[in-house]
Amino acid sequence: MIRVVFVSSLVYNYFCPGKVRQAGGQTPIYNLSRSFASKKEYEVFCLVGNFGQPDRVVLENVTLVKSQVDNPLAVFQVIRTLNLLKPDIILDFCASPRLFIYACIKRFLSTKTVFLTGSDIDVNGDYKKIENPVYDFFYRIGLKQTDAIIAQVPLHVKLLKEKLGLKSYLILSPYLEIQRSGAMVKDSILWVGRAAFYKRPELFVRLVLDHPEEKFIMICNDSPYDNGFMDNIKKKLSALQNIEFHDYVAYPEMAYYYSRAKLLVNTSDFEGFPNTFIEAAVKQCPVLSLNSDPNQMLSVHGGGQFCNGDFEAMRRCLKLLLNDKNKLRNLGKRNFDYALRFHRIDSAVSQLDKIFKQTLWRN
Repeated sequence: MIRVVFVSSLVYNYFCPGKVRQAGGQTPIYNLSRSFASKKEYEVFCLVGNFGQPDRVVLENVTLVKSQVDNPLAVFQVIRTLNLLKPDIILDFCASPRLFIYACIKRFLSTKTVFLTGSDIDVNGDYKKIENPVYDFFYRIGLKQTDAIIAQVPLHVKLLKEKLGLKSYLILSPYLEIQRSGAMVKDSILWVGRAAFYKRPELFVRLVLDHPEEKFIMICNDSPYDNGFMDNIKKKLSALQNIEFHDYVAYPEMAYYYSRAKLLVNTSDFEGFPNTFIEAAVKQCPVLSLNSDPNQMLSVHGGGQFCNGDFEAMRRCLKLLLNDKNKLRNLGKRNFDYALRFHRIDSAVSQLDKIFKQTLWRN
């Protein structure tokens, strides 16, 4: 039996939707942990944040263990919890100084560590610009001591090699269920993200103003990187009649909004492989993206339109797409075909299973 601990504070919100009004791109951890828990040779735990829940909860064969994983002052509590679990493998997701903790304890725990990239800032050197530079210092040390690195997009493989001299495996972000559905009524333009300065929600507001005849939906969650954005966005939208605003939607309910969307708009300065892109693709919704084109999903595979950082081009492109329903429909179908080809969970689990076992066998 292989004991795997996935570390992700906010994945608790996926197992217990609505209990925590926070959001984060933890869908890969949610999907992977449940999938490995269904395999007889694995025992799966998730180290999650402290949201007032019991110390341990078993859901979908995954044991959720409460710990203050995002609190840098709770280092010894995290170490104590990991010592009790005695994992064979620890898998963490997105840049964090926790990787330094694993590097310090993995020898006396006889465990291996695996890191899964999330955002571009995990690998391009910009993590220190978003977070405390001290966090970046310890993160880099820990990353270099990690036994295996999993990159979610080809760009991350390239940057890890060029900037840090590190080898990695490529496993595109997995999605659990990708099934064709019948005809859907597409009546809205959707934006999903956090009230963070780098998500650029204010640019979406400008698009809303450009098209008073269209219906827009904005799902904008609270964020530690808010800098007053949530209040500003709410004020700007309060006078508009053509937008439906939500400051939180539980994960199981998100499928409804993607089903209704004829287009998903992404205005972020940077991403990794946005879960929103795949979730939109599963519902045959194309993507209009300002700066992100992971795995050339849009420019080569035809899942939408990539604007290469040019917001004025994005405005023109949106206008053209809204006047061409057939093109929107075809882009949506291509996006679904792309997700079906590249993001099946069974493929990701098979690859990761081999990496886990190779890592355990390696001295």
